[in-house]
Amino acid sequence: ILTHAAARLALGPAGLTNVQASWVKMGPEMAAHLLSAGCNDMGGVLMNESITRAAGASHGQELSAGAMEAVIRAAGRTPRLRTTLYGQPPLGRRET
Repeated sequence: ILTHAAARLALGPAGLTNVQASWVKMGPEMAAHLLSAGCNDMGGVLMNESITRAAGASHGQELSAGAMEAVIRAAGRTPRLRTTLYGQPPLGRRET
């Protein structure tokens, strides 16, 4: 948590506007805590991701959009769909 918070403080003034809490690497619960420590991005949903699990992690297999939204809301934040470059996606892009 300290690393993410320090990154926000040190790099924010340099123009770094987005810090990702990778649920894939840390799990949804820890990523939710990071949303209160300077992170403003949960990354994306995955389907059958295998690289992180093959490396020995216990998280990262799959997280639906609904489950991700629930994690974000439980952390007291408002979810927002974004493009890879943090733009606004076109209407109708999200499939539930």
